[in-house]
Order: sequence, then structure tokens, then C-alpha cells
Amino acid sequence: MCGIVGFNFKDRELLKKMIKTLNHRGPDNHGFYEDSKISLGHARLSIIDLKKGKQPLKNEKSTVWIVFNGEIFNFQELRRDLEKKDHIFETDTDTEVIIHGYEEYGYDIVKKLNGQFSFCIYDAVKRELFIARDRIGIKPLYYYKKDETLMFASELKAILQDLRVKRDIDKSVIRDYVSYGYVPSPKSIFKNVYKLDPGHYLIYKLKENRLFLKKYWDLHYVPSKTSFNKAKKELLSKLSNSVQKRLIADVPLGAFLSGGIDSSTIVALMSKLKKDVKTFSVGFEGQDDELELAKKTSDMYSTDHKEFVVSPAEFDLFPKLVYYADEPFSDSSLIPTYIVSKMAAKHVKVALSGDGGDENFAGYNRYVKNKYERLYSKVPIYNDRFKRIKEIAKEKNDSLRFIKGNEFFIDSEKDKLLNFKYEQSFKQKHIVNYKDKTNNLLYMDVKTTLVEDYLKKVDVASMANSLEVRTPFLDHKFMEFSASLPGSYKTKGLDKKHILKKAVKGLIPDEVIEGKKRGFSIPLDNWLRKDLKDELYSLTMKCCSRGYFNKDYVEKLWEEHLSNKRDNRARLWNLVSFEIWCRIYLDGIKVSKVLKE
Repeated sequence: MCGIVGFNFKDRELLKKMIKTLNHRGPDNHGFYEDSKISLGHARLSIIDLKKGKQPLKNEKSTVWIVFNGEIFNFQELRRDLEKKDHIFETDTDTEVIIHGYEEYGYDIVKKLNGQFSFCIYDAVKRELFIARDRIGIKPLYYYKKDETLMFASELKAILQDLRVKRDIDKSVIRDYVSYGYVPSPKSIFKNVYKLDPGHYLIYKLKENRLFLKKYWDLHYVPSKTSFNKAKKELLSKLSNSVQKRLIADVPLGAFLSGGIDSSTIVALMSKLKKDVKTFSVGFEGQDDELELAKKTSDMYSTDHKEFVVSPAEFDLFPKLVYYADEPFSDSSLIPTYIVSKMAAKHVKVALSGDGGDENFAGYNRYVKNKYERLYSKVPIYNDRFKRIKEIAKEKNDSLRFIKGNEFFIDSEKDKLLNFKYEQSFKQKHIVNYKDKTNNLLYMDVKTTLVEDYLKKVDVASMANSLEVRTPFLDHKFMEFSASLPGSYKTKGLDKKHILKKAVKGLIPDEVIEGKKRGFSIPLDNWLRKDLKDELYSLTMKCCSRGYFNKDYVEKLWEEHLSNKRDNRARLWNLVSFEIWCRIYLDGIKVSKVLKE
């Protein structure tokens, strides 16, 4: 992947600073383009056409310029079509396909791309910027708009290099952060800075200083009448095709292997298409993990397999990861994801992952649990845990109840935690009302947790190590196929991923298919109760001194957790992460000194 930046004025020194900030995304080459009205910058991670693929790239007349982050997996097919229309290519890159595609199709080129991307096209004739993000949100794009200034970048930290961009926290998003552990799009943690939503593009007309946003794609869950057996065969065929498309590269490739069904399936399909696959796994000290299952898949396909075991000492990495994340972000599995990315980056430049399998085929307990949660609305309240369950169960709308179940702090708890009033959350935004309840929940998950948490985590961890990660389950054509399947194919009673399990029977070890889902989280419970208790307690107390959070309530969270009255690990880690972010992005403390303050 790469890093891209740009703005609607001329300032070479600022352009260099912004690109330098994104060097981890693209250490192979830095490129710039400027005219009197526009500045574009690019940090390149070379994957395809290593010699000629430098950016910014232009058309023959130098009237269309592009900076591009990502990969287009159908670029060869698009190129053939464009060559038939007399377009002449000077490189073998996917980037040039977008330029000529824009000349031929205008904004609609984005609808023809199959890939993971964010890009900006500058049309010097129209005097406008065309900025787009991929359908699923695999690649990030931030932009700043205030008065007559527009800036964009792959990461927020690049935009912050312009000192005119004030680090003024939007308090309305703090309530969302403490609920979900991330700041939901389209807002960011700072006022006037936004994230471009997945499946959207932005048009900025320089002369008029006018900005337009447009959605170009969405996922629609309309079940077909395909039989279960036919769908099962199609699933494997389409997924194999998605894997094959993601093997195009002029550099070494590998795969993450967690020991779960999704990554094991990707490794199996990859091994049938490519020799000598390299695989990478992470486990956790003192915890039952999936390393043993990962080894079974590795042995089955004779992959070149490498492992790493995470210990409490790895907590020292966390401030660096908070810096790379740009905004408050409390998914603790960012640590092992960074470690497996670092391990992979020593051997390959591209890694395939199993991300998206759960969101396509209902792999989490919450999909099954949601069916029965309403029953808890009549349960007597014995303690705070039952109070939480009952509050969630009272919500009649399945999708709202689903997203409430994902919250670290529900509404009544936020009343106690926050020292300021908060408005209605973003959770109304992605409610759909298909007849199929399971598919309603999948849509909500794809639009929220998948893009805002899991995909952000993978982008942050991999790009910090200059590693490109590709996700076959998130091919938009494959996701449209998955969306066409009824929920009854995905969950059957208490069985999750029902059709996927049937499809991969014999392809991966039975122990993997039948194994209990363990997730990819660090042993936070031990860290909070034993190894790092004092350090983490101190961080949460200092977090309270900033005025956003009620110290007495946070003390109560600690007391409950340490006395085993309630598992508050995720809630406390949420506050730890926020304090570390504040030290880096508000206090200006160097990453290396954050834990010494």
C-alpha cells in the first residue's frame, strides 16, 4: 500500500512534512506534484511494476494527475478494455488504469474498480479534485475542510502537520468512543476533520470552493432462491477466485494464520494456487490460544510456518500503536496484529488475511445470542451485570439491540462515567429492515465494527510495518454473493458459519472447523489484575483528571474488576487507551516517554 496527501494551495515544505509523516506506509519512494492551486504527495510501497510505478502519475497531456493508495485486482481486464478504446499505457501499474478509466468513464470509473483503495484525481481542466474510497473501507482517507482550505491524507497525523488545523476535540464523539472503542465515521476526534465513508466519493471544485459527497455503492441483502448445496459449491469457487486475484504481485506473498476457520480456509486455497506459502501466527503467554490449530493447517499444506508468543512485556509497544492509530482506539488485539505484521514483514511484502469471514457468514456469538436476548427483559435485576443485560434486552429493534450489545458502556453507564451531557449516538445510522433478521445484523456489523474496528486495526498494524494486507473475504463481488444467501444458511440453531463450515469440510482440518472460537485478544484480565495492574490503574486515574470522566465511577470499575464482581477489562482498557492517546496527541509527549510520565 501507500500513503497519499494533498491540499488546495502551494506549500512545498508542508507537503514534504506530510509525506515524511507517512513514510511507514511507503518507504520505497516519495513523489510530489504542484501547480499554483494544488499540491499532491505520495509515499510508495512498491508492489507492481517496481520501476515505473512512481507517483503522482499523469496522463499523456499532463491534465489529469493521481495519487493512489491500494490495489486494483481487475486492472488487467480494465486495461484490455481501455486499450480497445485507443488508450495508450506507459506503465504496467493498476494506478494508470484509474487515470485512463477516469478519462473514459468520469466519476463512474470507481464503480468498475475491484479492489481496496483510496485515491485523489486532480483534473486540471475542470479544476477539481475527485477523491474516492473503496466500497468496504479497507483503506482509510481523512480530510479537513474549513473556510477555503481543503486537505486530505491517508492518516490524520499528516493533516496535523499544518499548524492551522487545531487539535480541538469534538466532545460529541467521546461518548461514541467509550461505547465502541473507536471514533465512528464520518467524524474524527478533532473538529473540522472527517473520514470519507466507505463506498463514497468526494468532488471538490476549486473555483467555487464547493464540496460534494456521493455514495456510489452499498451492500443489499436480498436472498436468492439458490439451494443450499449449490450455494455451498459457489461459495468455495467464488472465494478461490477472490484469493487468486489477490496473488498478483511482483514481490513475495504470505498469509496470516490464526487457527480459525477463515484464515485456515484462505491458506488452504492459497496453497492450491501457489507453491511454498509462508504463514505467520501469534499466541499468548499463559493463555489457551489457537497456535496448535494453526500448526495443523500449516502441516496439512506444508507451509513455511513461523510463530510468536505475546507476553506482558509487549505492552510497551502500545504507545507506538496508539500513535499510528491517529485517534483513540481501544481494540487490544492491535498489539498481536502489529506483532504478526512485523513478523511477516521480515519475509514478505504482501500478506493475505481471513478478515471478513465472520461478517459474511455470522461467525460471532452475538448473531445467535440476539435471537434470544429479548427474553432477558423479564429477568430480575440481581446486580449491575443483570441490569446491563436487561437494559439491552428491552430494545425491541434487533439491530439497535445488536449494536447496544457491542457497547462497552451502555447509556445508563455513560451517564455515570461522563462529566458532560451527550447527544444521541451514531447507532441509528445503519439500521435496515430486511425480513431476514440475521442479514440485518450482518449489515450493521459490516458498516460499524468491521470497518471502524477490525479493518482499521489491520491497516494500522500492517502499514506501521510497511506490509500490504489483502482480504479475499472482502472482495465486494464475494460479499454481494454472501448477501444474497438467506440467514438460515449462515446460522442454524446455535451453529454459526453453517454454510462456510460445510463448504470447507475436507479442505481444512476437522479440528479447526469444530474448534471453539477464541478470538485474537491479549490476556487483558491477567494484565489488569496482576502483571500491569499498578501501571494501568495510574493511567486511568490520570485520564480522569482531564475532566471528561467521573473518577469515583472509574474507581468503582476497578473495585468490581479486582474483586471479581464484574469483568471490566474492556472498559478499563478503553480509558487506558484514551489517556495514552491524550499524552501523544494533546500533550505532545514523545512516544518513547509516554509510559514514563
